[in-house]
Amino acid sequence: MVAQLQRIVRSILVATAAFVALPALAQPYVYVPNSSSGTVSVVDGTTHGLVATITVGSATSSPVNVAVAADGSKVYVVNRGSAEVVAIDTDTNTVVANIAVGANPFGIVFSPDGTRVYVTNTTGNSISIIDTTTDSLLATFAVAVKPYGVAISPTGTTLYVGHQGTNTVSVVDINREATLTTLTVGTNPIAVKIDEQGNFVYVANSLSNDVSIIDTATNTVVGTVAVGSSPYGIAVNATGTTVFVSNFASSTVSVINTLSQAVTGTFPVIAPRGISISPNGSFLYVASQSKKRVYTLNANTGATLGSALVTSPNISIGGFTAQPLFGQGAIAAGQEHTCRLRGDGSVSCWGKNGDGQLSVPSGAYTQIVAGDKHTCGVHNDNTVTCWGDNSVGQTASPIGTFSRLASAADYTCGLRSDASIECWGNGPEGETAAPPGAFTHVTAGSTHACGVLRGSSTVACWGRNAEGQGTPLPGVFVNLAAGNQFTCGLRQNGVVECWGSNASGAVSPAQAGTFSQIDTKGDHVCGVHTDGTVSCWGENGNDQATAPAGSFEQVALGSSHSCGLQAHGLMQCWGSNEENQAPQVALGPSSLDSAPVNQPYSQMVTMVVGNEGPGSTVYAPETPAFVVVAGALPPGLSFTANGELSGSPTVLGDYHFTIESQDNNGFRTQTEFTLTVFPGA
Repeated sequence: MVAQLQRIVRSILVATAAFVALPALAQPYVYVPNSSSGTVSVVDGTTHGLVATITVGSATSSPVNVAVAADGSKVYVVNRGSAEVVAIDTDTNTVVANIAVGANPFGIVFSPDGTRVYVTNTTGNSISIIDTTTDSLLATFAVAVKPYGVAISPTGTTLYVGHQGTNTVSVVDINREATLTTLTVGTNPIAVKIDEQGNFVYVANSLSNDVSIIDTATNTVVGTVAVGSSPYGIAVNATGTTVFVSNFASSTVSVINTLSQAVTGTFPVIAPRGISISPNGSFLYVASQSKKRVYTLNANTGATLGSALVTSPNISIGGFTAQPLFGQGAIAAGQEHTCRLRGDGSVSCWGKNGDGQLSVPSGAYTQIVAGDKHTCGVHNDNTVTCWGDNSVGQTASPIGTFSRLASAADYTCGLRSDASIECWGNGPEGETAAPPGAFTHVTAGSTHACGVLRGSSTVACWGRNAEGQGTPLPGVFVNLAAGNQFTCGLRQNGVVECWGSNASGAVSPAQAGTFSQIDTKGDHVCGVHTDGTVSCWGENGNDQATAPAGSFEQVALGSSHSCGLQAHGLMQCWGSNEENQAPQVALGPSSLDSAPVNQPYSQMVTMVVGNEGPGSTVYAPETPAFVVVAGALPPGLSFTANGELSGSPTVLGDYHFTIESQDNNGFRTQTEFTLTVFPGA
């Protein structure tokens, strides 16, 4: 059970880093290579405590960079001194493979499908390719001299490699193992990062004290931003709107606005090198060489929230990219069904199943979305499978690869790997007729759809516009959510603005605060604030807009219910449960039978649904695990992970203890019980 929970904790991540945080469905675990001690420190990004120290070599092995497997099951560490890559099993935090690569390896990056790892060899003037299924060296090919940092395009076809020997970045065709073009950047390029959207590459030049910006559409340098002294690490937020740069010599982190290409803030951190950002953009993790600590910073204010003592993070370069992005991935809600993407790539669905929307096809997925009565998912190879109602072709997904999806009532739109949009299903109002052009995001409403245009980050809409839902507000947006007859957009500063019909109160008044993610379906909207709390507005006839307290990572909305994903892989739903799409779990029985002293006693505790609806498909908690989290059992009794309380109590009295249970979908509940041990006959 521990291994399973750890796997869930480390799931749904595609990371490229020397210093990475494993977040998305759970608390972030930060992996920090310590180059002078031959170890990797594992830090809990929430509690800031040191979880483990893993030996990956000797003091001369010099671990300098790490990357994390797409499913979070392994961490790959570059040992520069011993010319190898070490694979760590994250369930056990032990080394499971040592893979020889070229001379003086440094940079490392995963392919988007997770099947390959690319490693730069600085004095070998080459790139090694590792097969992650066998943990073996697949091939090595030559590149220009002194390759250091490396990034990969979201399509998995292009590498961007920084070369310190020539102060250039080479654009490499992976399939042909050939350099397409070479771009001159600043002096001593060391860190190379690409945004989630694949629009721009950012290069930290440690001796010219600046960051070069490369437009991937034209493969040209389109900007240079002066930062602090000796920039070493780069982190890009999920929306691609902000870049954070660690400046080692000036003991600062520079905050760059990517639209204006200007530094808009500076955070003080002593001798920072490695840097990483949480998926929702709220937290920075920064490794300080001189302090030998990993600091957690508020990404908006720069305030230090905590730190962990590590060993020697002196060449920790990095940042990471994580899925799901903007709520597209981990959970999805349809008209009367809900689905959950789990850490192993499997999908579980519950609620109404009248059209097969719960019948998930086999295979591993990286993202899921739901329409009214159908569901679609993106596989590891970026192909799409849909299931459920196909009365108007909504599950007839096209061939090809997609980076993200958006589903509405009876159609789906997908953002192809070439940044174009293709839609399928029912489109009587033109909602499936996406315009030509390159986009970074797409959303689907009842009878209209919208996308964020690549480059300008402005919005284009198509389909029905009778209520103004297809006439977007001017300016830049980073995320969109289309509802019944309205659309909401997330501005770069986190402010939400909506347009279209306000019949349900979803458009105005504007919601206060800043948000990291928004979603809508039907006539209500929910958003995750940058502090993790959730606000909902609009139609609330079934309490679907009455959000619970607590901190959330993602929200997904159905027609009359809402669900949210929390830290540690937990999940909550609220609103209508007519078809058991929004279960509220509890423990049964409500109280325990008393136990006679020194007599055999047995009682099963089970997870039950406390708000079971009349629908024909009942939610059945999947393999719930149980544990006592507070109090103490009577002496002589034991409690197992499957919920069995048994034994022979030996001491009279009243015993109070709390039992907690969590199932594989992340529903969790706890109850305080009292068990009385009385004199037997």
